[in-house]
Amino acid sequence: MSDFKGRPLGGVEKLYLALNEIFVKTFAIVAELGSKIPENSIRPALNELSKRHPQLKYRIAEDDQFQFWFISDADSVIPFRIIQIEDKADWPETVAAELTNSFDLSRAPLFRVVVLQKQSNSVLIMLSNHSIGDGMSVSFALRDFLKILSGMKSGTLPVPLSMDESLNEISFPVPDFSPVGLGSLGRRDKNTGASIYINKLQFSEAFTNALADRSRNESTTVNGALNAAVAIAMSKIDGRFSGRPLVTRSPVSARKALNIDDDYALNVITKNLDVNPADHQDFWEFARIITSELNGAPSIEQVRGYVKYFRSRILQPVPFAQIVKGIEATIGTDFMVSNLGRIEEESFGEYRIESLWGPIVISGTGAEQTVGAVTISGKLSLTNISLSEMPALLTETAGVLSAAVR
Repeated sequence: MSDFKGRPLGGVEKLYLALNEIFVKTFAIVAELGSKIPENSIRPALNELSKRHPQLKYRIAEDDQFQFWFISDADSVIPFRIIQIEDKADWPETVAAELTNSFDLSRAPLFRVVVLQKQSNSVLIMLSNHSIGDGMSVSFALRDFLKILSGMKSGTLPVPLSMDESLNEISFPVPDFSPVGLGSLGRRDKNTGASIYINKLQFSEAFTNALADRSRNESTTVNGALNAAVAIAMSKIDGRFSGRPLVTRSPVSARKALNIDDDYALNVITKNLDVNPADHQDFWEFARIITSELNGAPSIEQVRGYVKYFRSRILQPVPFAQIVKGIEATIGTDFMVSNLGRIEEESFGEYRIESLWGPIVISGTGAEQTVGAVTISGKLSLTNISLSEMPALLTETAGVLSAAVR
């Protein structure tokens, strides 16, 4: 780590940097704990966390060839805030405000923490810029932070590679970094004044198990069922979506294909699908078709094709604004379901997570509906975030799933 000077962003990392220009890609995970974090333990634990994950000391800089680099700042520390709140207070308003507070990409780190302290327990909010990591990254950071707080040792991970490097699409040595000051980077202010709507819903353990069992028996997955239910719910709620295909974006982890475990890094590809509830009278048939199209974890060939596509499109020696304009013209979707799957609760040391929420992020331009999904302690939690409020989306989605499971 001490001799690490920097590395160029890979094609997908630069894609998310471009998406950050369209609407800021700060994202969050929220953990409601069963106990209270000692306030004097937070700073030393965060210092240990940044030692474990090198990416948590990164900033981004531009070179004289219009390319961007991760630069390590060894002296940087993870910022955190403690907010005292009433026991009945909830977190969505705080998270919405945090998402309008963009990171200054020219200053490390691109990660921060907010702790909401109640009388007897804490709510832990972890926020990251999307260029340096994905939803699984933050779940690993959450796990490691709580283990450190519990007095457990954490080793130091190696400097993470980009997906490009993991696939041998590029290799070191690379040319030395030639900075051009801040270039086109700094603090993005495009979220300022935006109204971000966050809603949440949690299923019981009994229903979560029933949904998983029924999905398995119907030869599909919970993720396929969630996508089908959200599509049906949107077509019921808003006439603009009725009787026509909806476009969904589905992020899929590439970690298994790349043989990557706990790195804090961006290792995700996305798949866009056209889904039309009007074409399918049977819910489970609809869910099976979506699952078949998503095709589970991607193969190494699929990841390589995705990376090569964005390397050819994104890593061109042209002004960044030109790259951003080209991306903005092609990213329109109607909704996205980002599902972290089932998180093992016993991996968090002495701390118990009562509820876990996320990933919470504004997708694309912000007009689409983003649904985050994660299961912990046997309970499936959903969040809905958008600039276009659809307050009934999660309750309608729950109704569709309940009818399907019965």
